[in-house]
Amino acid sequence: MLGKLLKYEFRSTGRVFLPFYGALVVVAIVTRILNSVKPSGRVGLIAPQLIGIVVTALMLGAVCVIAIILTIQRFNRNLLGDEGYLMFTLPVGTDSLIWSKLIVSVVWFLLSAVFGLFAIAILTPNLTREILKGIGVLFRDLFGHGAARDFSTVIYLLSGVLSVVWAVLSVYTAGSLAMLVNRRRGLAAFGFWIGITTVAQIIGTLLLTWATHIDYSAWWNELSYGTREVLGSLAVCATALVGSAALYIITRVMLKRRLNLE
Repeated sequence: MLGKLLKYEFRSTGRVFLPFYGALVVVAIVTRILNSVKPSGRVGLIAPQLIGIVVTALMLGAVCVIAIILTIQRFNRNLLGDEGYLMFTLPVGTDSLIWSKLIVSVVWFLLSAVFGLFAIAILTPNLTREILKGIGVLFRDLFGHGAARDFSTVIYLLSGVLSVVWAVLSVYTAGSLAMLVNRRRGLAAFGFWIGITTVAQIIGTLLLTWATHIDYSAWWNELSYGTREVLGSLAVCATALVGSAALYIITRVMLKRRLNLE
């Protein structure tokens, strides 16, 4: 049933994202073509170039905004709003409902980043070429020091994906906690989200302070460089995973036991 929910969710949100991605690429290509024409000093030739750059920049920002808005809208409307009466009568569990929203939101966030970078690459091919060369050198360096270093790099990349998962779940958790109030839930959800991010920053700061002040040099110096890389990457990934799991549990409990669609 999760597959059917994902199919429906991708189809509904794709109607917004896919045309927007296409428009972003087209605008970037047109802007690139206009920029390839050498200006003759006339306003009539320079103005389209400036307009193209401004429009592309605005669309790049709009991609992020749309991803955030749809993440909030789809969760609130489908599960916490009037449509929730229908969604929670479906023969699916609460976990499937949450996972369908979470997976789709994370995928669109990642695709938005990819298309944004692709549009930038179209606008600045020379700069992008140099950046890609640098990334190639970086990856050769990261994955060229044995299995331990390769493993730690993969874990670091996974922690980046988990950070996106945490960001989406923080929105879901804030919206779910807003069910505790009966009025102005939008404002309450925003307040809960501020509280969640503040608590996360405080905990992260405390953990970092604790880790940097522990005297573990005695055994740490005995470890190999590869082992240190693995332990460091696992610590980063574990922190993101624990934070995401905590938010997921809160969201699940609220939807399962404290559901309030009034």
